[in-house]
Amino acid sequence: MPGAGVVEKISIVPRGVAALGYTLQLPEDDRFLMIEDEIRGRLVTLLGGRAAEELVFGKVSTGASDDIQKATDLAERCITLYGMNQAIGPVAVERSQSQFLDGFPTGVSKG
Repeated sequence: MPGAGVVEKISIVPRGVAALGYTLQLPEDDRFLMIEDEIRGRLVTLLGGRAAEELVFGKVSTGASDDIQKATDLAERCITLYGMNQAIGPVAVERSQSQFLDGFPTGVSKG
């Protein structure tokens, strides 16, 4: 898939507590930008394990949870930060997050 990177290594041996296997993909070259088609390719790749699980076993498990989280985060950034939504347009609608201790006195007095 475009944008997914070259598959360097695949393992089905459980690694650590959370990973039952992994696919190591390395970028073809050093890049700082991705075009929309590459992001879509990355999303398809991330969700491929879940789809394969459903096709092969007829059921889904928690095995793809990390990939689903990564895909969700990437899709959210596409809409809220990168402006890649035709309905909303090229605007950033990212939610502002409150700063640590925002609104609480910090012990520094003004005046």
